[in-house]
Amino acid sequence: MPIVTPTDFVEGEAITKSSILATNTAIEEIDFDIDGDNIREEGLDRRAFKDLSLISNPYDSVRLASYQDLPGSTAWIPAVCSPGSLANSFAQWPQINIPWDPELDSYVIVRCSFFFISPDLSATAFIPSKDAFDFGLYVIPPAEATPASPVLSHNPHRAGVWPYARAYLSDAFGFDATTGGEGHKGEHDQYDFDKRSKMTQSVTLLYMAKSNSSERFASFIWNKSGTAKVALVHRSRVAGDRPDRVRINGLQLSYQKFRR
Repeated sequence: MPIVTPTDFVEGEAITKSSILATNTAIEEIDFDIDGDNIREEGLDRRAFKDLSLISNPYDSVRLASYQDLPGSTAWIPAVCSPGSLANSFAQWPQINIPWDPELDSYVIVRCSFFFISPDLSATAFIPSKDAFDFGLYVIPPAEATPASPVLSHNPHRAGVWPYARAYLSDAFGFDATTGGEGHKGEHDQYDFDKRSKMTQSVTLLYMAKSNSSERFASFIWNKSGTAKVALVHRSRVAGDRPDRVRINGLQLSYQKFRR
């Protein structure tokens, strides 16, 4: 652990250039000695947990290798990807399976992040007005039956879609944000405009569950043994017949378990 000892300036003593630069030099050289005693992310590192108390397997991370086009649907549906585009997924859509034993496992944190982009602008690819795009984690806790279809649910004991994030393009740049032309000075269409736009946004989803229902902080409760399933699902507010209205890339879906 590096320590910086600043130079003391005593009244009445001469100040030299070297005495002023000594402290600056010590600060600049700190990069070579800095370690976990100085900076600890979230205050937690391997020294804060006993052996095997933190279970995080990088091979359990689901990754998406290329752009994927998602169909439009007003109901929650899995984010189905093309064959071979996903690494380490348990299905044709991003999904992780989490083995769980409440006698050993205390907490689990699921992280999902990616970005999405609307298709290239064309006469048939503008985002309809009033449209919105929702992305969520469809979580089936251990030993819970799989529902007939995904639905939003914040019940701490049951399967459902939670959390979810919504992306929305302002109507000022949607499908109706045009008068049919770009405008030409001095012509009849001088004041025509076309403000239709594409949309790009990053999405981050976090989910946490615990095995002890007596703890007071808010969380989902997994108090049964079994295998939990977490999948990425999506929906749109306006139904569409274009298969490429939403495109995702850079996806990673992973989990960390903390044991007693």
